[in-house]
Amino acid sequence: MLFQGKWLRPVERDARLKKLVAEQRAAVEKLKQSRLWRNRVVADTKNFSVEYTVPPPVFLDCSERMEAYYAEFVKRWKIKKPRDLGKLKVRFYAEPDDFYQVTGVYRGVLAFFEFAEPPYRLQFYYDRMDPLGVERDMLHEFGHYIQNLIEPGFHYPHWPGEALAEYYSTAAFDPATKKITIEPLVLEERLIEIQRDIEEGERVGLEQLIRGGNDGNYHDYTWGWSLIHFLMSKPETAKKFESFYLGLARSRGVAREGVSALKNLRFDRVEGEEMLASFKKEMGLKKDADVRALEIGWHDYVQQDIAVTSSRGLARAALKSKVSGRQLRAKRLYEEAITAGDADALTHHRYAELLDDMDEHAGAREQWAKAVALDPLVPEFYIAWGESLLKDAATKDEAKRLLKLASEIEPENLYLEQHLEELLAK
Repeated sequence: MLFQGKWLRPVERDARLKKLVAEQRAAVEKLKQSRLWRNRVVADTKNFSVEYTVPPPVFLDCSERMEAYYAEFVKRWKIKKPRDLGKLKVRFYAEPDDFYQVTGVYRGVLAFFEFAEPPYRLQFYYDRMDPLGVERDMLHEFGHYIQNLIEPGFHYPHWPGEALAEYYSTAAFDPATKKITIEPLVLEERLIEIQRDIEEGERVGLEQLIRGGNDGNYHDYTWGWSLIHFLMSKPETAKKFESFYLGLARSRGVAREGVSALKNLRFDRVEGEEMLASFKKEMGLKKDADVRALEIGWHDYVQQDIAVTSSRGLARAALKSKVSGRQLRAKRLYEEAITAGDADALTHHRYAELLDDMDEHAGAREQWAKAVALDPLVPEFYIAWGESLLKDAATKDEAKRLLKLASEIEPENLYLEQHLEELLAK
């Protein structure tokens, strides 16, 4: 009998097949065990000390991106890391339960940066269903680490700190050259959120944005990102903005105040009025008319010069709106993304999750059905759909069927391995 390109007797074939099955089972078990946080791998790169449970290719890709980002950013912004700072600690989690249990952050967060004390730490969960989202969140949070190196002991205000981190989150990595290119790509989801603000009669002014830079306003991620995108789009304004940004931490002409932080640590920061005065000085805005002219140019840029090109941007804007607590806007955006006609399975899945949270269970189940129809081999779709159906006594049998199906699709799924028996007992 022909087996793997060779003619074998049945007894030999059966022996080889048995060995292959045993090897595959061992490999699957090894993979499952490697994804548990207690079995994490510890490795050092040039600038980072890393703990990870993600597959090695994912670790390699992410660590190379960060090394390239680090090299480019410190060169562009003329940063020298203090010798005694040590390597940045990085944790890559393969399983969401491990990420949320170990870190204690609320669900929905994919990455965050711990800045309370050196050597600092970046933590993130690798969501295999959304690698682009993971990449951007990782680079955003990593951007905060780089910002901390500009002047250790200085804490950048929410604006422009978050806005600049958003701007750099679109950096493009070339695996062949191991280099990163900082391109002024449009964050479609942020632009869409701004467009919805405008439609609802809300515009953020230049002075309003900068003066409130320490307030933690959500507009810092949207309107704030667009302002930096506008300023960095022209060499003359880019150079002035960079001078302003570095000057917040370094310039002797900028007044800073000490503020209390975690663990009784104190950081220097610049208050709103001082930040606005510094911005006007560095940007050459001597009169109110100059401020107004820059504001008009910025708003025109947002409305006329940059645009949304895909339904994926609508879907990502919907996710951002959901995370920020604006469920009705998120619902409208998901509907627009789906109406555009090319929504992927993940969009239907996330829309289903939103509808389920809003107690619109029939609509949620309809969206999960569409997600499964588009991509029937993603166990997370069946799990979420099944757990929703478990809430209703009339649909428990269907719920259990879906959960069992998810287990058949991915027998090594750690969530089901830990929770399936409990779910089936409901």
